[in-house]
Amino acid sequence: MSLLKKIALFFLIFIGLIILSFVSYYIYLISFYYVASGPVDVDKIVLKAMEQRDPSICSKIKNPDPIKWNSEESLISECYYKIAHLLNDENICDSISISISATYRDSCISDIALVKNDYFLCEKINGQLNKGSCYNKFTQIGIDVSVCENVDDSNRGTELSGRDLCYIGSVKSREDITICDEKIKTLNYKDSCYTIIAREVKDPSICEKIQNSAYNDFAKRDCIEQSQKV
Repeated sequence: MSLLKKIALFFLIFIGLIILSFVSYYIYLISFYYVASGPVDVDKIVLKAMEQRDPSICSKIKNPDPIKWNSEESLISECYYKIAHLLNDENICDSISISISATYRDSCISDIALVKNDYFLCEKINGQLNKGSCYNKFTQIGIDVSVCENVDDSNRGTELSGRDLCYIGSVKSREDITICDEKIKTLNYKDSCYTIIAREVKDPSICEKIQNSAYNDFAKRDCIEQSQKV
């Protein structure tokens, strides 16, 4: 056998072994895992998990795609997120990878809290801004403003203040200007608070309380326009 034929045979055997290894790996994956590379595949796995009432199926997702536009962690988290909403079970949200997105986990809990009309679930949320956002949804519908005290106030005075965000929701249900004056510390939230009150009671004079110097003129004009809407 000539040298060229030997080289060609070697390459054919080499390529064959590579193909065989890929096929063997794929057979192994579909035998013990659930193969997914995007949202459509995840939806199919979610259906399977719902049929078997077994959310842990999500943990068996594998993405064999060498490019991996969607990481396995993100696909697994998406799977848990969808099942949590379908079952209205906030405990499933805990399986969402925080390393992918802590906000994704928090929003999972927040959404279910609203569906269940259970503001106590907001306490399970780790991010303080997200926790304030969760409570905000309940203070808007009349839950006592004291729940805002459950939010850490270490970021008070900044746009990351979850407690101030919670207070903002309360003025939509009770039109209490003292919340704007005494409770809210962040200027942007305080100005939004005055705008909400002015709009609800149709009193443009409240807009004079707006004090954020960076956007003072614009914020006041917007507030006045809001207060004059029929």
